[in-house]
Amino acid sequence: MEWFGALVAIVVVVVLVIGVIVFVAARRRPGADLVGSALAERARYGAGPAGVVAGPEGVEGLDRLDATDRALVADILELLGRNRKIQAIKVLRTRRPMGLAEAKQVVEQIGAGRVPARWPGQPPRLPEVADRSVVDRATDLKRQGRLIDAVKLVRAETGLSLREAKEMVDVL
Repeated sequence: MEWFGALVAIVVVVVLVIGVIVFVAARRRPGADLVGSALAERARYGAGPAGVVAGPEGVEGLDRLDATDRALVADILELLGRNRKIQAIKVLRTRRPMGLAEAKQVVEQIGAGRVPARWPGQPPRLPEVADRSVVDRATDLKRQGRLIDAVKLVRAETGLSLREAKEMVDVL
């Protein structure tokens, strides 16, 4: 029986040695580590994620944003440039409360070089063509319980879509 214990020990040692040899050989073989080689190639050529612009100056619609939103776009672009899309989504959701799917869509738009016309969850702004009297009349109609008339008024005076006009009246 002693020889059986010795035989088991020898088999275990041989299996461990073979495992170490296979592991070392796989690590030395070029292309075996697909993730490592992809990261090394990206670092060598300086390529960021596909479709990500280099900086905020190349983003379409940036001129519409205030300084806070420009800083947010710059932060998102920086994170995307470092291949940190999930972190970019988290930053966006921290600074602008919105759902996960909406945040992912906005981050992808920014990465593609476009800023959304308005942030999800943000009420639409009245176009410059609408004067204060439109807001006052729509507010009066809403107070009277004539919500549909208020939405129709905002649509007629501003050219907003039905959805945008309803959202606008909802926040009045």
